[in-house]
Amino acid sequence: VQAAMELYRQAVQADPADWYQLVEAARVALDAGGAAELALAMSAQALQRNPWFSPELWCVHGDALRSLDRPAEARAAYQRGLAASPRHVRLLWSLARVATETGRFEDAFRLLGEALACDRTGDGRGDCLQLLDVALRRHALALEVERGLSAARPA
Repeated sequence: VQAAMELYRQAVQADPADWYQLVEAARVALDAGGAAELALAMSAQALQRNPWFSPELWCVHGDALRSLDRPAEARAAYQRGLAASPRHVRLLWSLARVATETGRFEDAFRLLGEALACDRTGDGRGDCLQLLDVALRRHALALEVERGLSAARPA
């Protein structure tokens, strides 16, 4: 990871206008290195250079925010990316993940349905179905807790 980050640092120094190098470096920092703060800083720099056309950039930025336990900001980043690319499967999935993690299950189900409908290649199907399973289980658990609490209340 360190060697890859050094190569990205050199590439960014060689061509500071190449925002996509920052996106790739941010993804490596986040996925391989677990360096969410660094990924957030790099994706923020890339957004200063190109906030309009890269759904992947908004995914990385949102993922870094989510990793830093900032779900509202992550949701806003994913939504911003969807404004530019409304059928982007990874953005829809990411937004559904935040919805699941924050207990907004109806939103999660709707977003996963949209992601599956937009996934023409099937590349995201496995991730969508896995997240759907998680969302269904968490929703069922939340309903059980809700029923238990309402049954425990005196009439």
